[in-house]
Amino acid sequence: MWLTQLLERNRQGFGGRVALADARRSLTWEQLAGRVDLLAARLNAHGVQRGDRVAVLSADRSEVVETYFALGHLGAVFVPLDPSLVPGEIEEIVDHAKVVGVIGEGALLERADRGATASSWRLAFEDPLFDDAGPGASAAVGRDGAGGGQPAFEPHVRADDPLAILYTSATGGRPKGVVVDHRSVKDISLGWLAATAPHPEGVLVTSGPLFHGTVVLAFAHLAAGAALVVAGPRPQDIVEAARTHRATHLWLVPETLRAVLDHLDAEPGQTLPDSLAEVLYGAAPLTVELYARAARTLGCGFRQVYGLTEAGGPIVTLGPGEHPDPSAELPETLPTGRVIPGMSLRIADENGRPLPAGHTGEILVRGDGRMRGYWRDPAATAAATVTGWLRTGDLGRLDDEGRLHLVDRLTDLIIRNGRNVYPAEIERVLRRHPAVADAAVVPVADGDEGEVPLALVVLVPGATAGRTEILGHLVERMAQYKVPKDVQIIEELPRNSTGKVQKKLLTA
Repeated sequence: MWLTQLLERNRQGFGGRVALADARRSLTWEQLAGRVDLLAARLNAHGVQRGDRVAVLSADRSEVVETYFALGHLGAVFVPLDPSLVPGEIEEIVDHAKVVGVIGEGALLERADRGATASSWRLAFEDPLFDDAGPGASAAVGRDGAGGGQPAFEPHVRADDPLAILYTSATGGRPKGVVVDHRSVKDISLGWLAATAPHPEGVLVTSGPLFHGTVVLAFAHLAAGAALVVAGPRPQDIVEAARTHRATHLWLVPETLRAVLDHLDAEPGQTLPDSLAEVLYGAAPLTVELYARAARTLGCGFRQVYGLTEAGGPIVTLGPGEHPDPSAELPETLPTGRVIPGMSLRIADENGRPLPAGHTGEILVRGDGRMRGYWRDPAATAAATVTGWLRTGDLGRLDDEGRLHLVDRLTDLIIRNGRNVYPAEIERVLRRHPAVADAAVVPVADGDEGEVPLALVVLVPGATAGRTEILGHLVERMAQYKVPKDVQIIEELPRNSTGKVQKKLLTA
């Protein structure tokens, strides 16, 4: 019941401070605790019990966080759904998770109103269950009548009870449900607090999706007593949220960071507040060029975040002090950082044997923060571990100072005439061409060489560079075996909600 303890502790210590906000409202810790108590009691009266799975289908808004806390208090399991999913995809996940009900925005719930979901109930955020206890009236509802005692009921929830089932983005195939328990969120949050020390009077503005594993970042900052502000998806929404709430921390994926910088360039009168101490970024690679542009424009610290849903969320970080001076000569790539306290990391060969510093292999992690397993998929759970370690599917190396350097996805590795070719390396060089806005490299079968890289390139608006020029740029900067067999110019790269390129769609 760690989320319940977090909420109660902060209600006692910071009751009058803002805890949670979005574009529509702000809630103090006292108000948030009261609304969560009320929602938990009403869901319990609605029949929700410990172990029940409840799906949540919504764009990012404060009610999603309230529902996380309420279901956690009951020992029920939060099953977030990506609001961009089509009805058939929703049906597949809801059926696989065996949910008892679906909570969310009324308009989106219509997508869940078919097929296998027909036997489960729906509850809209617009329902009086959410609306009839406004922020000012909710503080004492559901408590012992004294307006500040303990919750009226205390379900028995254990640390190893599931808290959420987070379905993967399926960049490599069918979505799998990652089971995260209460201990996982507690351990990852405490490790993050130990590594980064967010201030209890801080304000984290997040544009990261709340249905994703990065939501643990939000819980870690809430655990410190900091406020969480859920921003809208547009760059102007993010800037407005940061200015309105005097953000100290801003969580962005690289593509969103680029959009925010473009917005600030187009609107000279708009700036981010001088209260901003750190920009947190992750979920996709950040080029050194984009980092330098952002650091020069924003003038704050930057913190890289690496993790994966199966590992419990953020497990590696590179702090502001380890980022290069943006005005000095930049390295080719940025390190990813060091593992947080409570988790262990190693680089291993294909048999799980550890490799020394400087050698590239698969990144393995271990610790209580990792997932319990994949929901109803023991074969996939077994395949995800080797010698007791969780396989991340990412390739990396450790330097002599214990910092992780990401190399590529293991599944993206191209073997050309027996030599390893890393698409991420080629993509970095491609993006250095002044006419290239974005790039992805995928494998294609070749009768002579087995596999060869194919480069797919998005040009900067107005640029006219062609195949020959771009290949020449690569030939001058890379060994011949790394140079793609061909270059294709395309309009845009398909990305998922966290900014990752969906390479499977490029090879279909």
